[in-house]
Order: sequence, then structure tokens, then C-alpha cells
Amino acid sequence: MYTKFEDVVALTQAFAKSYTAAVTASSEAAKAGSEAIAKTLVDQSNATVSRGIAVAKELGAVKTPDALVKAQTKFAAESLDLAFVNGKALADLSGKVAEDVTGPLAAHAKTVWEKFPKAA
Repeated sequence: MYTKFEDVVALTQAFAKSYTAAVTASSEAAKAGSEAIAKTLVDQSNATVSRGIAVAKELGAVKTPDALVKAQTKFAAESLDLAFVNGKALADLSGKVAEDVTGPLAAHAKTVWEKFPKAA
């Protein structure tokens, strides 16, 4: 239990310093995470465009309607599979970023709540 005013001031200053560090770490994680998500989206988009160009060339080279239907069906199935893979990768990355951003703040809150009852 804290009985002196100076002890309470010191505790408050320590909490403020800890909070500032937690917010800074959280902000840095948010920045890094946003950049990682943006890079992932750009990479996925570039791959999709490149794949689309290759498929267009493939579709332009078919000689029969049957071959065209088969090529389109293959492209549609591959596109759906790729959408699921890309979506999962992005969801996993987003979850990691959320954990990285909230982690420092959660740790700070835990520290404060562990010490706060002792100060009362």
C-alpha cells in the first residue's frame, strides 16, 4: 500500500512512461503491419494480372469450342482455389498484425491492473 503522495506520483509517472512506450510500440507495429498488408495485396494483384494475361493468351490460342470451354473451366477452378489461398494468407496476416498492435497495450494494461490494487 502506498501511503506517501510521492509514492503515488512515482507510480503514476511510471504508468505514464509505460503507456507511452506501449503506444509507441503499438504504432510501430501498426505501421509495419499496414505495409505488410499493402505489399501482400500488391503482390497478389500483380500475380493475378500476370495470370490473367497468360490465360488470355491461352484462350486466344484454342482452336475448338470444346477446348475453349475446357480452358475456361480450368481457369475458373484455378481462380477460385487461388482466391481461397490468397484470402487465407491475408486473413492470417491481418490476425498477426492485430496481435502485434494490441500486444503492447494489453501488456501495459495487465501491468497497471496488477499494480493498481496495491496502490489503493
